[in-house]
Amino acid sequence: MKAKALLTTALVSMSLFLAASPASAAVYDISVAAAGDVVSYYSGWYGGWYRWSEVGANPNVASHSYEPGNSNNASTALSFDLASLSAVPLADIVSASLNFHILSIWTEGRNDVATLSNGLQVLNSNGTGWKSFDVTDNFKGQFGSSPATANYAFTYTGYSGFTFASAEGGEPAYLRITTIAAAVPEPETYAMLLMGLGLIGAMTRRRKFQANF
Repeated sequence: MKAKALLTTALVSMSLFLAASPASAAVYDISVAAAGDVVSYYSGWYGGWYRWSEVGANPNVASHSYEPGNSNNASTALSFDLASLSAVPLADIVSASLNFHILSIWTEGRNDVATLSNGLQVLNSNGTGWKSFDVTDNFKGQFGSSPATANYAFTYTGYSGFTFASAEGGEPAYLRITTIAAAVPEPETYAMLLMGLGLIGAMTRRRKFQANF
């Protein structure tokens, strides 16, 4: 009977170890670097059309304006280096958000002043300040096919525009990635494991001792 009781106690201890504390979330904040923060401009008038890009623009912008004989627009592309996620399996990614700080908005009657490349809209009615877009599905699609970078762009929607903080100006846009972290046994669980192993060892020695008589 004592042997059975010891075995039961050992098995309970081992089961508590296997039922370690549930996995907790790990959060990665990945800011856009200056090299991945590029504004592209397009300007046209009766004399011709011109395109150019600027790395180091401050602030970033997505806008469109028009006057007879003169049209201008701009868009901003953001490229995030995902090196810090190189060891994270795609299946462990729980959520992803794109966060950016709007500095100013102008519009001629439009509410949608810009569009993110995956279809989410920047709205005049939401005002300025820090904004966050849920990009989980889009991010997981990019990460699954090319895990080195994640790329987004804000483009204009009409006679309107907005500016947002750049890497050069401080408060750069950033991705916040939440993943599943590995389960970590609590200290009490380790103690139960050691007790279980000790009991099993004691039982083994006792049986060997009894077998010798």
